[in-house]
Amino acid sequence: MTRSENDQAIDLARRAQALARSLDASDVVADALNTEGCAASATDPSWAGLIRRSLELAISRNLPNQAGRAYSNLYGIACDQFRFDEGEQYYRDGVAYCEQNDLDRHFHFLRAAHTIVLEHRGRWDEAVAISAQLLEESSAAPLHQICAQALIGVIYARRGEPGVWRVLDSAIANAAPTGQPQYVIPARLARTEAFLTEGRVGEARHEAELAADAAHDIDEWMRGALRRWLYRTGSDRIVDGPIAEPYRLQEFGEHAAAARIWDELGCCLDAALALLDSSDEDDLRDALRRLDELGARATAGLARQKLRQIGARSVPVGPRRATRAHPLGLTPRECEVLELICERKTNTQIARALFISAKTVNHHVSSVLAKLGVETREAAADMSRNLTA
Repeated sequence: MTRSENDQAIDLARRAQALARSLDASDVVADALNTEGCAASATDPSWAGLIRRSLELAISRNLPNQAGRAYSNLYGIACDQFRFDEGEQYYRDGVAYCEQNDLDRHFHFLRAAHTIVLEHRGRWDEAVAISAQLLEESSAAPLHQICAQALIGVIYARRGEPGVWRVLDSAIANAAPTGQPQYVIPARLARTEAFLTEGRVGEARHEAELAADAAHDIDEWMRGALRRWLYRTGSDRIVDGPIAEPYRLQEFGEHAAAARIWDELGCCLDAALALLDSSDEDDLRDALRRLDELGARATAGLARQKLRQIGARSVPVGPRRATRAHPLGLTPRECEVLELICERKTNTQIARALFISAKTVNHHVSSVLAKLGVETREAAADMSRNLTA
């Protein structure tokens, strides 16, 4: 299963279940169901039902390790398939269960997977903070460091901050020996993106092609991401197989439609990158606005470069220093959201005022509360009033 030899894994898992049931070995049945579900997740929509059966059996028979693994895989695969809202309940229940049963390894995995959700939703400060904490907790487990290192490195790269290659070099040093696509490809693609933000196209292309070398039986989401980065680096490498809908739209040049799907999924950066792939001036200006709001200074530089290349006039120079140095560390959009929170507007009312979705507002509100270190909208409003008084 870890080598993505899914048909063989499913066959063996089913044989293991039959044997284990004849011996009343509930722990083996739970593990085999879990493994079958993981192997099936690349092609079978019913994969989650298999792992939920594993979870129910593990909890009913008081098998904490099997239950922790089930929670980890339910959440991890939901995240891999960008089903973030569906996975949220698995995350909450799994974290509570793992804390209650001292399952440190599964607790760590759940939090690491959660940082990826935060990263896609533009809550980068939270993602980096949790990732740094995870690295401190897992200094003796290189395999557990890969996700955190790749995430910190790629966010630093987007922001144009120092320390990018220290963490990205460590990430690939830990990932490459595993030979496992789920570790190697994200680490390689993080490095691809970092090289591109620095204008090092040849090195970016090499990294993307190394990622393609590891692409054995990957799912449609990872395959779509891989094909996008190969395209962005100018590689002629072909990776056959189906890809997820937003990536398919991007390949057909429907960048705005792809961005709308990414917005519906709550993926701020992915939407901006979809627009950045376009050669349409309006799309590129939208991409630039989004990237500036995210604080992705280096990536926004690529958008400005493309706008100049197509002959666009009056290309914005970027957020003014005073905006970047906001005392609360908020982006321009978050400042607008906070102002409306102070006016006691609901998320729906804020969405109407700013012409964005309620789901996007919810992400901005969560980010504002996290940056201010408060738990309620009322506390955020009080802090803002005290600062401006």
